Amino acid sequence: MRNPWPMFGVLAVTAFLCMSFSPSTVWGLVLFVIVVLAAWIILPMKYDDWIAGKINPYIQEYKEDHDAEKLKIGLDKWQRWAITKNSRSVMKINRFSLLMEQGRFEEARRVTEELKACAKTAVEKMNYHLVMTEYAEKIGDEQLAEEHRQLSDSLKANLGKKVESCGGPADAKESRKAFLLWLSFSFFLLAGGILCFAVRSDGAIKELGAGAVVASLFSLPVVLGWLIIWIVRAVKEKTR
Repeated sequence: MRNPWPMFGVLAVTAFLCMSFSPSTVWGLVLFVIVVLAAWIILPMKYDDWIAGKINPYIQEYKEDHDAEKLKIGLDKWQRWAITKNSRSVMKINRFSLLMEQGRFEEARRVTEELKACAKTAVEKMNYHLVMTEYAEKIGDEQLAEEHRQLSDSLKANLGKKVESCGGPADAKESRKAFLLWLSFSFFLLAGGILCFAVRSDGAIKELGAGAVVASLFSLPVVLGWLIIWIVRAVKEKTR
């Protein structure tokens, strides 16, 4: 873990809850939060899979008989059930493909504008540029197709770099940043713990201060580890 400060928020909330409520209430709140987070992550994914299972038979049937009207009926039937952002995007992309095959380019262009308006993340923007590339190629505008192809490739490359930087080992610059973040985190906990002892000599504040001091001591090995990694990586990069 390179940045400990998000963990500080968890520690602060935990300390507040422990000081304000009984242990059984705290554990109940923790369980409730875990359930809500799990539902927030898992339920949309399961719902998207369910919607995909409903429209995939229409798509497979269209590939066999090329009955555009039957596919349109299937998409219209399940359109109102597309309540998640991903399922609505899938519906739009399938409708776009159908319109393109029918040569209804003006309607297809309106669908691309809807996709553009909804595109917030890098993946969604990349999908929009891919759709626009297909549209431009169909209408014979090679310049427009090349512009969107380059934008899509650029977004794809940036996503690849982000994944690689998150999953790969830290270089000297990143190690230095992690060291400074952990050092400031450890110092803040130690100073806060000492301040709690100075304000109160007994009670919950004292217990909170003791916990902060202990946490700062436990973070020191991590600080030392990042310092060593920073020095080693910096030396290796200088000798290359």
